[in-house]
Amino acid sequence: MARAIAVHPCDETSLRGAVEAADANLILPTLVGPAPMIRALAEQHGLDILPYRLVDVPHSAAAAAANAVESCLVQTMCCC
Repeated sequence: MARAIAVHPCDETSLRGAVEAADANLILPTLVGPAPMIRALAEQHGLDILPYRLVDVPHSAAAAAANAVESCLVQTMCCC
């Protein structure tokens, strides 16, 4: 299963896509964005995000993207 970062999944379609891809064993997502908003969205739509890493960043797609890139670089450097 490939690791994937879902950047700012703060709408149902984005979050559901990450969860359904994980349920299909296609990816192991890390969710990056405002954690309270993502948790509330998951609860509102009956999505179980507990198995996935959730990285809390401010409510900004740019901040989430920057954090995702930093996470990728760290993972790449640690895995070589």
